Order: sequence, then C-alpha cells, then structure tokens
Amino acid sequence: MSCIYKYKVLIGGLQNLGNIPFLESTDLEKRDFLHIGISIKPIECLTSLDESYLFIFWSLSRAKKFEFMNSSFCYGARGAILCLDKSDRKSLEDVYYWIDLIRSTITQIPIIIVVYQSNPEQDEISEEETNNIINNHDLKHYNYLSHNRNLNQIKKNEFFRFLILNLSLDPSEYKEDFTIIFPTEEKKFLQFSDNYLICPICKKKNHIHNLKEFYYSKNPELVKIKERFLEIQEQKTDTNKLILERVKFGILCCNCYKTYYKKI
Repeated sequence: MSCIYKYKVLIGGLQNLGNIPFLESTDLEKRDFLHIGISIKPIECLTSLDESYLFIFWSLSRAKKFEFMNSSFCYGARGAILCLDKSDRKSLEDVYYWIDLIRSTITQIPIIIVVYQSNPEQDEISEEETNNIINNHDLKHYNYLSHNRNLNQIKKNEFFRFLILNLSLDPSEYKEDFTIIFPTEEKKFLQFSDNYLICPICKKKNHIHNLKEFYYSKNPELVKIKERFLEIQEQKTDTNKLILERVKFGILCCNCYKTYYKKI
C-alpha cells in the first residue's frame, strides 16, 4: 500500500449495535457494550488508489453508570458518527447529548449524523427537526433507511467512501473517482489466506496483514508472483497425492524467510 491510515471514530446514539447492518457486531462486542460501556470494532477497506484505511469504531453507551467515562473515550478521535433513529423520540435527545459532549471535549473533529428508521411504520421525528439539528450544529449528513440485505452491501461501500471523503486530512486529493473493497470479505483473498496461512517449514501461522499486503500489492513483480501462486493452487487439485506429500507449497513466515533468504 502506498499510504496507510488509521482513524479512531466514535459512535454515539446506538441503543442496539445491530441497528446499522453494515457495522454488524459479534456477540462479544455486544456484551462489551452492555457490561463495560464501550465496544471497539476495527474495519479495514482498501481503495483503488492503493491506500489502506483502518477505521477503529468506538461505540459508546449512554447508560448512567458509564457516562462519567465518555469524555475520556473521546480523546484521539478523528471523527464521530451519531445515529438518529426516526422511530424513537429519545434518539433525538441522545444525539444532542453526544454533540454537547464531543464539542466540549474535542472541538475540531467532523461529526456525521446517520439517519435511519428501525421501525418503518413508526415515524416520531420530523424532517424539519432532522434538518434543524444538521444545520444548527454543522453536521455532515448520511441518510440510511434500507432494510434490504443486498442494498446494505451497496450502502456499506457508499458509507465508507463517505467516511474517507469526510474524515481525510486533505479531501481535495480525491478529485478522481475511486472504489473500495473490504479484504476480509473478499472470497478470493480468504481462499488465498486459508491456503497459505501456515508456513511450510516451521508450521507456524503467517500474519494475515503480511498476506494481505502481498495479495493486494500493485508492485509488478509481486503481481506476477501472486499470479503464479494462484496457478499453482489451481494445479494442486489435479496433482497426485504422492507428489503433494513430497513437494511443499507455501509462503514462508517472517522468521523462516530471514533464516533462509535474507542477506545479513
């Protein structure tokens, strides 16, 4: 990757971590949210401009027993996402709470408001109220109202493009169109990482980060090597088992590479 960015992003206003489908959380993250007042979830995306963005989402709870910690959790954030549920009147009150807390703790970060509707048949917050909070508090607005799973994936891509454009230090860099992918969701990469996760010499696990760097590299030489690896992988299925037992296919781990190939 030519550039690697890591952004801490606060999330406030979620009563349930599953309300925004493209920020789906594990059971462990949900338990953390309920028991310690915070859930931390990293999501990485790669752009067609050869950049890596690691968004580390800090979902904060407004439960009374955790409120005293929330201002401390805000420090170091690059931006904040506030979730407004149009089906819940209390959600509007929560958004005002988070705006006041964040602006009084770190004044300069951009705040994005994500508007969604957990119950399509219940609408308790008017468009006028939504527009007032956006305009009066200089919020960036992202509208999310879909309950369609296929559309959610499109929305997820749109949402992370939106984050990159609004949280980047210099948004003017993105004059050209760019696309994004989520490496841990790419079927071909997952297949590749499964096949080459174990070092063929010491049998220890390779670092997923290193496999990802190799797989998505745009370096011409590494692209050729990767293509050869993929060819070998396809040929393995047609190869006699006896041959496979004698010939080891794989990617060396860092330690084995240093031992056998790196010049001192």
